[in-house]
Amino acid sequence: MMIQFFFLSLIDEENKKTEYALFTEITDLIEVIIWPLAVITIVLFFRKHLAEIIGKVGSIKASASGFSMSFQESIDKLIVDNSQSLPTISKSSNGIGKKSPLEQLKALNINLRTDLKFLAKENGVDTSDLSVEEIGNALCDKGVMTRQKLKAFLGLYQLTQSDDPNISQAQVDHVKLILNDLDI
Repeated sequence: MMIQFFFLSLIDEENKKTEYALFTEITDLIEVIIWPLAVITIVLFFRKHLAEIIGKVGSIKASASGFSMSFQESIDKLIVDNSQSLPTISKSSNGIGKKSPLEQLKALNINLRTDLKFLAKENGVDTSDLSVEEIGNALCDKGVMTRQKLKAFLGLYQLTQSDDPNISQAQVDHVKLILNDLDI
């Protein structure tokens, strides 16, 4: 009886070791599988937001002088988003030689902000302590501007805030074309 009990306890102990080893292997397997599944699930649920973030990161370049948007890609995106026919500007009317392209871009930025504030004041929107985006949203709420036009305006405004010294005159001319097409 004692020998039988001893063998049963050895078998029971051996079963516990086997069960523990099996439990450990299952736990390790789950640990290896669960993280990739969780990441895939998160990517599937938030793919639209992730695509927007990746798109924005793709249009920003880091250099020794800081961050700058890849200007031509942003212009092309604005043209596609605002797919109405764009007017042309003659070379005599675009002010070549007066200012550098970067200075022209900064002037366009100031003009955009000023024009938006003027439009807001004309329509009874108080612009004090409001950002450009908040002013635009207020104009959309009043029905003065469509959401699509606001999106194009904000994209253009963000584009004109670039500090990239490598901006060409042709790129500034494209921005002017888009600005003329927006007609704000």
